[in-house]
Amino acid sequence: METVVCPQLFPVKTNMHHPFLFRGVTASFHLANEGLLRPKSQGPFTYAFHWGEPGHLWGSGALWGSTPTNAVIRHQLNQEGFPTSGISTTPHIERATVYARGKDGNGNGFVFKIIRSELERHGITEFVVAQFCQPSVPEDDEVILVVSGSSCLPSTVVAEVIPIAPQPMYSNGVSPARVKVVVASVMQPTVDYRDCPNTSL
Repeated sequence: METVVCPQLFPVKTNMHHPFLFRGVTASFHLANEGLLRPKSQGPFTYAFHWGEPGHLWGSGALWGSTPTNAVIRHQLNQEGFPTSGISTTPHIERATVYARGKDGNGNGFVFKIIRSELERHGITEFVVAQFCQPSVPEDDEVILVVSGSSCLPSTVVAEVIPIAPQPMYSNGVSPARVKVVVASVMQPTVDYRDCPNTSL
């Protein structure tokens, strides 16, 4: 696969060993885009920062002029949803599920499971965000996909589209939280995970 790596030194844990990438979208986004994964804008994946613009800081990784590195930084900056020709993905299906459920976490959505080994053959370039800058959401391990010569991600790189239901709710309208419960034992304590209401602990 073609992966663009920036020579700058950022302490990152590589996510290249993951065979799949995931993209979570809400049901309304899925419908509006006719079930296709389209970037928010078309054209070259480059960007030029202006002096004093947020994100154009010393040590941010930003470069002078219009470059793909700047496009990576601006694309993910503060999760502002800045329109570029890149498509955000993550190697973690759990993180994609969060985005599929929407901002309030209670919506329907879909997760696209993308075959990473097929990307280069279809002219799709990967930009691993953490290799260019300090990510705004480190837990996403975000990978931006840029499609060459097409307005959307081809269906041939999508293994499946997974429907995502809203987060389960208790009768009081509160979503459950996952909490760790340690069960004492004579031999050795064991750890169990149980659903509990989202209340202050």
